[in-house]
Amino acid sequence: DDDFYAFRCNINELERRLASVIVQAFDDSTTVLGCFKLFDSFEGLLEREIILSDLEKKNTDLLNAYAEDLKAVQEIFILGKDDPPIADNAPPHAGAVTWCRGLVERVEDPMNRLKGVGKAVLESEEGKEIVRAHSAIMASLRDFEVQHVDNWCLEQESTGTEKLKQNLLRREEDQEHPYLRVNFDPALVCLLREVKYFTMLKIEVPDSAMQIYAKNETYRQQTGNLDLIVNIYNSMLATLLDVEQPLLQAKLDDIDKFLQKGLKHLNWKSHAINEFVQSTMTKVKEANTILQTIKSNVKETQVVLKQFTDQLMIDRNNTKTYTIEQFQDMLKKTIAARYTVVQKGGGGIHEHL
Repeated sequence: DDDFYAFRCNINELERRLASVIVQAFDDSTTVLGCFKLFDSFEGLLEREIILSDLEKKNTDLLNAYAEDLKAVQEIFILGKDDPPIADNAPPHAGAVTWCRGLVERVEDPMNRLKGVGKAVLESEEGKEIVRAHSAIMASLRDFEVQHVDNWCLEQESTGTEKLKQNLLRREEDQEHPYLRVNFDPALVCLLREVKYFTMLKIEVPDSAMQIYAKNETYRQQTGNLDLIVNIYNSMLATLLDVEQPLLQAKLDDIDKFLQKGLKHLNWKSHAINEFVQSTMTKVKEANTILQTIKSNVKETQVVLKQFTDQLMIDRNNTKTYTIEQFQDMLKKTIAARYTVVQKGGGGIHEHL
């Protein structure tokens, strides 16, 4: 019995020390959720009588800290609800809902933990006041989420179908060159991103938006290929010289004629988009290859011509006097050497023509 009594005394002392450590860590915690994570670290020991009696004294402090957190969340919501902070890669409505969900999580997790502490904690006067404040904040946050989802649903009904009826391409007629642009409306890009993020948030999306999103990968590939075509075409217009234009005019006229399908006839609902993209890509790449070959040949020809001027026609020693025969012999050798260089360079130029 004496040994068991000594054992019990040692255990009680250890429990008092452990309770002191937990209480000190509780006082050092800066957030309510941090306090509950602290409790999770000592799960299984908190029900021991000595530790439990010390922690029950901290229930009021825990409720006060949670009340302050609720007040902070309410202030953040009131200040940010009209212009919520949204991540750079998030669309407007889904980004706002994500921000709202973050506040919900900050409010809801501690409340669920408090319910697990015991009914007595929330049935006190402070607890009842906190429950009322929690319910009011949660109602505001849910209304905010529902409002943004409903607003987006109304917007996409008038956006999606109409924007898909636009032609694939458009021209910038007011510029120096009639550059092409891919006519995939930014509103459609936003719609596709909204659906993606709402789906990740497990929010129900209207069928009309899901039907458009079902072709998301198709639109991505089509716009990517059209961007490539447009960039090559615009680059040709920007770099084409007046002396080069007659050499490519027939190709350019053929491309412009073919582009009329994308400018006036085909839209994003058409079934012949892939065929148009493939044919246009072939024509544009072929014309660009010719243009780049012309420019390359001209540059190489200029290099060859520059070699003709690198050496003098005759290199005479100014301090030496030449007889007529010596001068004629030197001139013949120089002309022969230069003729060889010109003949070789001329052959190279001929290959470029």
